[in-house]
Amino acid sequence: MIIWNRWGFLVLLFLGIGVVGGFGLAALAGVPGDGGPLVGLFVGIGLVVAGALLYVLDRFVLSRWDKPTPTLVQERLSSPVTLPNGQQQRYRTSPALDPTTGQPLLARPHSAFLWIPVHVWPYLMAAGGLVIIAICAIRLLL
Repeated sequence: MIIWNRWGFLVLLFLGIGVVGGFGLAALAGVPGDGGPLVGLFVGIGLVVAGALLYVLDRFVLSRWDKPTPTLVQERLSSPVTLPNGQQQRYRTSPALDPTTGQPLLARPHSAFLWIPVHVWPYLMAAGGLVIIAICAIRLLL
C-alpha cells in the first residue's frame, strides 16, 4: 500500500486507541468535556500507554510474523528439460547467494506506516504523548 506496508495499519489503530482511551480516562475521572488542558493531559497519557502497548505488540507478536525468507532467482538452463507432461522447462528457481560469502541472501519483510517502520512508532507515540502532557501541564500551572 502507499500509506502502510504489511502490519503498518496497526499504528493508526493504536493512535486511535490512545486518543479515545485518553478521552475515556478523562470522562472516568469526571473531567468536563470542555476541560481544555486537563483533557489534553489525559490524551497524552493515553498516547503514552498506546505507545507502550504497540511496543509490546511489535516486539513479541509482529517480529514472529516478519521472519526473513530466502531470496529466489530464476536461472536459465543451458538446455531445456522436457517434463513428463511434455512441456519444456527453460528456467529453474534457486536461492540467491551472496557472491562474497556464498551464504543464501535473506529478505526481511518490514511493516511500515507513512514510510516509517512500525518498530519506530511506539517511541514517536510516547514522545508525542509526553510533549502533550508537558504542554498541558504548563498551561494548567499558568
